[in-house]
Amino acid sequence: MSHPDREKAMVYRDIPRVDAKRIASLQGLTVADLHDALPPAARAAGLLDQSMRAMTPGLRVVGQAVTAFCAPNDSLMTHCALYLAQRGDVLVISNGGVRFGALWGGNVAFDAQAAGLGGAVVEAPVRDLGFIRELKFPVWANSVSVTRSEKNGAGCVNRPISCGGCVINPGDIVVADDDGVLCFSPVHIEALVDQVSKRVRLESELREKLSAGVRLFETQNFGALLQQKGIEIKDGCWNESLSCDKP
Repeated sequence: MSHPDREKAMVYRDIPRVDAKRIASLQGLTVADLHDALPPAARAAGLLDQSMRAMTPGLRVVGQAVTAFCAPNDSLMTHCALYLAQRGDVLVISNGGVRFGALWGGNVAFDAQAAGLGGAVVEAPVRDLGFIRELKFPVWANSVSVTRSEKNGAGCVNRPISCGGCVINPGDIVVADDDGVLCFSPVHIEALVDQVSKRVRLESELREKLSAGVRLFETQNFGALLQQKGIEIKDGCWNESLSCDKP
């Protein structure tokens, strides 16, 4: 992929839009469940690096990606993307992972929340973290820094960008929670909803068994798996000179 910061700045107004009902069908589904249900190639290509962490634990977001690449220490494309994004969209922004020159702060978060955006994923520093947490606006980022950025305009909006080690296309589906950030093409939505719904039902049945006293080890038949691998559970303590009766 070419580097947008080395090309003429370009801003595209629109992204390929997905019907809101299709996106709503993903509400309540976790990153873990969706990750497991994706085809292997999409799963590997869509899970952002673990350095992208929730700035306010307990929040989650599902929406379409509005993308922006900003040259290091330059946040003008962030403001362009924020201005063009629509209600429910998730801004996905990167400066290449450079950890100075904040691309997100309190005023930007306040504006995004007032405009009804879903959240932001920022591969760059954020600042005003206390205020962002007060707002409860969902933000995932790889670092925090008080250093401000300039407004020179190098970068792009609504072109494919690299963020968290993945290529994110404008209009991709973004799902994020405390486990991380996952992006994938809208073509997967229906199959994912079907598979995850089945998984949720099976997990509900499993937890009913666990509540009744059955152990997870037993439900998964891990005893037979140990035998298959030649692993023995021996009676007694590892050192026979020690008493197993002692706490």
